[in-house]
Amino acid sequence: MQRPAPSVTASFTRRLLHEHAQQLAALPPARAAEEVAWVWTAQEACVKADGTGFAGRPWTIDVPPGARTGRWGDYRRISLRDHSPTPLSCAFPTAETLRKGTR
Repeated sequence: MQRPAPSVTASFTRRLLHEHAQQLAALPPARAAEEVAWVWTAQEACVKADGTGFAGRPWTIDVPPGARTGRWGDYRRISLRDHSPTPLSCAFPTAETLRKGTR
C-alpha cells in the first residue's frame, strides 16, 4: 500500500513510467501523484513476488497508467483500483509457472 505524495516531479514520473509519463502531464499534480503511486505499487509487488526487491529494478517494469492487470515474466499483477481507495497492488506466479514448479 502506498499513500500518494501531494505531487511528483516530472523526472520521477519519467523514471517510473518511461514512455507513458506524458499521459500524466495534463493531470492535476495530486491526481498525477496518485497515478504514480498506483504504478509504483504494481512494480514493487512484482519484484517482491520474485524475491529480488530493489535488485529487481522495479522502475523498469512496464505498467501503463490506469492498468488494472498485467504480466511481468512469470508473474501476474493486479492493482486493486476497484477495491481500495489507497494504491494497493499484488503479484503472484502464473498458474503455468506453478505447474512447472519453477517457483
